[in-house]
Amino acid sequence: MKFLVIFCSFLLFGACTKITAEENDFVQKTCGLNVTKQDPITERKNYTFFVAVYFRTHFMHRGEPTPYTYTMPGVIISPKHIAIQKYCESNHRQLLKFDFDFILIDKKFDAARKFVDPFSKITILFGCSNANHVKMMILTLKKPLQLNKDVGLACLSNSTKNWLGIYDQLVFGADVSGFMTYKDYFPVACAGDTPLVCGRAAFFEDGICNKDTGGCSFAEVNKRMTLLGIFVSGTIDCAFSSAGITRSVFLNVARYTEEICNATGVCINLDSTKLVTTTSGSKE
Repeated sequence: MKFLVIFCSFLLFGACTKITAEENDFVQKTCGLNVTKQDPITERKNYTFFVAVYFRTHFMHRGEPTPYTYTMPGVIISPKHIAIQKYCESNHRQLLKFDFDFILIDKKFDAARKFVDPFSKITILFGCSNANHVKMMILTLKKPLQLNKDVGLACLSNSTKNWLGIYDQLVFGADVSGFMTYKDYFPVACAGDTPLVCGRAAFFEDGICNKDTGGCSFAEVNKRMTLLGIFVSGTIDCAFSSAGITRSVFLNVARYTEEICNATGVCINLDSTKLVTTTSGSKE
């Protein structure tokens, strides 16, 4: 499978790892707008900020290093940056031992795909101080994406209060075959004031399944598709009753805005923007 990405001219977005203030102005004016609400909703062409990120690592099997490939959903937040969740394996701020790649189209998972290294930097926000913790990871592209009808940007949540303030949310992920999937969720309260927030499937039996890859929660904010949360845990066994499952856990993206700004140049105004929310993804 070829690496499917269209590169734009450096006249707009240069080769630096962070975007400039002028480029950020462009991102803030255009993010979340390139969305076509059509059925079926699960087609990626309707949500052009969605990508499938491929990971390849190695583990020891019978004394030999054996490659292991998997995929997770990522979100385009600038022409140079993709946001995704990552479990921490050790104490580090940058991952160097993994191979990464990504595709812009909804294709079946290919464990034998040839990897092309499109990223110049891999950053875990706030680093990894403890193993098995989930953090937000930023993948920086060597060459920027060209924004067009097939490639768009998601906006970032500009308030920690957005999570509980928006009832209808879409949680995008990937099913066991690697195709994009989504579920309707609504927010529920979590204990304490932490980067974690909680949600529950709008239809109790229809949450993120065990074999699915939980991704990211979105909702409309000021009529723009906005990234609210990064999935952490709370899948269900969809083949059986889910009566014991009450909630899923997400990272509240708004708590990472300063770190995202420092790492990428994608900076949002947290103080002067008054939010006007609309519902999205509800099932009648």
